[in-house]
Amino acid sequence: MLRKTTFQGQSVYELSEGSSKVLVAPQAGARLLNWHVGDKPVIYWPEEANWSKPAHVRGGNPILFPFAARHMVDGVIGWWLDATGKKRAMPMHGFARDTAFAVIEESDPNMLRMRIEATPVTREFYPFDFTFDVVYRLQGTKLESRLEVTNKGTDPMPYYMGHHFYFVVPHTDRAQWAVKVPCARWGRQSADGSIAERPAASDVTLLTDADLSDRFQIEFKSSEISILKQKTGQGVVIDLNGGGNVPWYEATTWTEKADSDFYCLEPWTGLPNAIHHGKGLRYVAPGSKESAVCFLNAR
Repeated sequence: MLRKTTFQGQSVYELSEGSSKVLVAPQAGARLLNWHVGDKPVIYWPEEANWSKPAHVRGGNPILFPFAARHMVDGVIGWWLDATGKKRAMPMHGFARDTAFAVIEESDPNMLRMRIEATPVTREFYPFDFTFDVVYRLQGTKLESRLEVTNKGTDPMPYYMGHHFYFVVPHTDRAQWAVKVPCARWGRQSADGSIAERPAASDVTLLTDADLSDRFQIEFKSSEISILKQKTGQGVVIDLNGGGNVPWYEATTWTEKADSDFYCLEPWTGLPNAIHHGKGLRYVAPGSKESAVCFLNAR
């Protein structure tokens, strides 16, 4: 049976195995809140979070669906053009992170499946019938994270989805930490929504490198990417070869400020504004399901 507990005055679900514990809030966009292995925090969550606007809390793992990041029309963020040319609003990172998910019971007490389906509200943003599941499964120091999208309509359905993992990195230690993302190209979004790309200069980048934040790491050369403290190896290794039928297209790196005690390493299935430029844009066939899976390995 799934376990419930109270955290910051909210009813949340707890997955635990051994010294490893995860808290998740389905009602807040299926948000993974935090992850501890023993007394070591892995996923960052602020001590004082604004639960009236959980989508805007800097922490946990906001889920990005049906589109990731910024999408724009004529340089104005928050809009996209559907197949008929109709201009539609779309929140930053999509609407999933602002939506309450239903919990789908599973026999595994360390597996939590959460689901949203199309409603009249979502159809205003995204005129498709869908089921979207977020699944977490804890196996000690390994956390499986699965995104599944099903097209319940009669037309091909566009999407590009992703994670926004906030990993614990004390800002005073940033010079000792680095991300490793072996890839062919680096990218950045231009003001008009297009993606400017250049050859990747290295596999490893220190977190103190100002060029790292808001950068896209494209065309992976390895199935493993990581954010680690260089001398000790502490941190997280992400296995991108999780067994889903959708490949991860890129990984975004981001932090908010120089004194933020987190750094984000985010696998996405497509680049921002892909609905218009096509880089990573996918279409689910009617009646079909696609899934993207990764494993987080805490060290």
